[in-house]
This record gives sequence, C-alpha cells and structure tokens, in this order.
Amino acid sequence: MEQQEKLGFIEGVKALATIMVFNIHFLNAYYCGIYTLSPEHFHTAHGVEWYIGATPLNIVYAGKLGARIFLAVSAFLLARKYFLQKSTDYRGVNTVLARASVKRYFRLVLPILVVNIGVFIAMRLGCFHNDHAAVLADSVDFFSSYNQFTPNLLSAIKEAVWGCFLTGANQYNGPIWFIQYEFWGCLLVAGILAVTGQEKARYPVYIIASVILIRTDFLGMILSMVVADLIYTKHSYIAVFVKQKWLMRLLFIVGFFFATYPSYGENLQGSIYAIFPPKVLFYYNVAIPTMLFAIYHLSLVQRFLSARVWATFNRISYSFYLVHFPILCTVSASFFVSMYGKMNYHVLVAMNYLLTMWASGCVAYLLTKLVDRPGQKLAEYVTDKLVANN
Repeated sequence: MEQQEKLGFIEGVKALATIMVFNIHFLNAYYCGIYTLSPEHFHTAHGVEWYIGATPLNIVYAGKLGARIFLAVSAFLLARKYFLQKSTDYRGVNTVLARASVKRYFRLVLPILVVNIGVFIAMRLGCFHNDHAAVLADSVDFFSSYNQFTPNLLSAIKEAVWGCFLTGANQYNGPIWFIQYEFWGCLLVAGILAVTGQEKARYPVYIIASVILIRTDFLGMILSMVVADLIYTKHSYIAVFVKQKWLMRLLFIVGFFFATYPSYGENLQGSIYAIFPPKVLFYYNVAIPTMLFAIYHLSLVQRFLSARVWATFNRISYSFYLVHFPILCTVSASFFVSMYGKMNYHVLVAMNYLLTMWASGCVAYLLTKLVDRPGQKLAEYVTDKLVANN
C-alpha cells in the first residue's frame, strides 16, 4: 500500500460506527433488554435479546464502541497526516497540526448549532414524545428523560458553540457528548506530536500519556496515534511482524472479541465474556487501535470496508449522527405511541426502525448539503486566514 493512497476502508469503518450508534439508541428505546440482558426487560418469549446481547452478535448495536471508533479514527488520521508530511517536508509538519486543530472546530460547529436550534424549536412545539414511548416500551430508565425540560434558545446556542466542546454539554442533543473528547483529544495528539513527534523520546511520552489517561476515552486516541506512528515510520521489526498474515488475523480476532464485550457490563453469567472483569471502556479503547492496525494489513477486510455502499453513507454520516437521536425522540416516538397496541409489537418496532432510519437519512442529507458542506468551505477559509501554509 502506497503511503499517499487514500484509505478507503476508513470510510467503511466510520459508516459502520454511525450505524452502531443509531442501533444502540433505537434498541435501548424499544428493546432495552438487549442492552441490560435482564429478563424483566425482554420483549421476546424466549429471551432472544440475551442471545444477541451476550454474544459477538452485539456488534450490530455496539454504540459505545462506535462513538469511540470516531475518536480513534480522528486521532489516527491526524497522526497519519503528520507522519506523511514529516517524510516529505520536515519544516511544515507543525503547520499541518496547527491547521488541522483550528479547522476541526469550525468543521464541527455549524451543523451542531443548526441541529440544536432545530431541537429547541421541536421542544417548544411539543414534538418530543420519548417519555410516553418509554413507558409503553418499558424503557423508562433509558429513554424517557431526554429533552424533558423547558428549552431556552440561548442555552441551546451556548451548548452548540462552546459547551459541547469545552465541557461535554449535551442537554439538547445527547450524542454530542463525544465532541468534547474529539476536540480536546485531537488537540492533545497534535500537542504531543508537535513537541516530541520528531524525537525518539516520543515513545516514552506515548507510554506515560497512556498510563495517565488509562481511565479516559483519550486512551484510544493516544493508542491510535501510536498505530499511525508504527505504520508510517516503517520500523524494520514492525515490517517483519506484519508480513505474518496469520498474526494480523489473530490480532483482528482478539480485538474483535473485546470490541464486542457487552457494553452494559452486567448479567454476563454463562456468556463467553464472563471470565473477564467488566472493564468495558478500557477494552474498547485498546481493541479499536488494535483492530485498526490489523485491518491496515488485511486486504480482505479492507475490501469489505471499502465497498461503495459505505462510502456513500459516510458522506452524510456526521449529519446522520447529529440528527438521529432527536428524530428518534420525535418522529419515531410519535409513530410508536400512535400505533402501539394496533399490531404485533415486533412488527411495529421493525416498521419504526425503517421509518426512523429513513427519516434520519433524509434530514441528514439535507443538513449535509445545506449546512455541512458550506461549513466545510467556511472552515477551510477561516483556517487559511488564521494559519498560513508554509
């Protein structure tokens, strides 16, 4: 693989991560037993939820994993850009980091602001019915409390413009909690590379940073930076290691196993995960970089992830991530409440899934076309003004 080649499989990784996040929110609303693995939450007579949630099949709704995949991929791509630039332009590498750091804020903020204003309007109009839907679906603990407060336009704007970036504020749109980690984590990665990226001393820095941040979601970002370093600085011992395809497959399988550790971390008796302590987020933050490294060296997995369907969906994936939860609490919840008791529960939820996915996709397409793409151009313009290219 040539160093300058576009990593098509990354689009597949991000697309699948977005779908995982959508699925966990949808299933927590209507089949929360698949998350808790508690019989009192099951809607199926034979406890099918347990057989999905307590096995690797839970990858289809591994939303906690999906959110951390976004963080890991951002750190990996930032570090990749740095190491590729370092190999061709020694003097320009810190400019690359500065531009990427500045651009990130302006790239993210405009769609978040528009969606938050939309949420405010929907709340004022009384469109959020997740509290009623949660009672009917027996998911009160996981779905009822969102957006059940008196909205304020100024607070919605503050959350979008700086609150979610600085403190993780997510009162209006729950899933944007990860923006704080995305923002600060990429600044952390850029800072480490700017200070130590040209020195051998960066390896002890990687270790120290990983130990200090082991209990946070920054760990996955640090380790993903290390993965980019190992791949693009071409260490001889790494080259020998990656030639052993069976080792790469084994690395992928082990990473996948821990990536599918049930995200609730409880009620695992009798499952294949029961022998391991419930260190869920630690497993995810280590498994994701491990799998990224393995996938980079496994052409078969890359071909699957590089399929056109994933690339097409990835064009709207950021907007889809931002809008899917408000739509779940409004359109989906309203449909569920209005149709509850009029048909079989499972048929209703299946129809609701298709409706929610379709509605989220339509709104995401419009948000991408009308807001996100102009926002990307604005981010490029502002970055050019603030950080000059060498």
